[in-house]
Amino acid sequence: MVTEKTLDTNKLVSSEPQVQEFIRKITKIIALFLKDQTAPKELHRSALKFIKVAITYLDFNTDPSLTNTLLTHVFQLKTCRKYSMTLRRIITKLIIRVGETKVKAATPKEHLNLVNYVERVRRKKLH
Repeated sequence: MVTEKTLDTNKLVSSEPQVQEFIRKITKIIALFLKDQTAPKELHRSALKFIKVAITYLDFNTDPSLTNTLLTHVFQLKTCRKYSMTLRRIITKLIIRVGETKVKAATPKEHLNLVNYVERVRRKKLH
């Protein structure tokens, strides 16, 4: 069973440190939009979709706190149930990239059931 995917630099658009730093900064800025509870739902949905795509290109080895930052911002949405499919996909991608234990460590206690469910479904698909 594979729980952590190593970074394949051939799949990245660019593995240069400057580009990785730029993607990391943009992702953190866009994740800040999720803290604004008065923002329109289109903004929240767009920010979540960007994060979902950005996870593919980010190097989590250079900034281990990025997982924690992303998940705390994502779960600060009061209406996170509206975006359940996107959240499941974000969690799945994070589990694949950094491993289940790091995702669980960065997830608030009230959302651990969602992470457990996503991991259970992911394991069923693998077998």
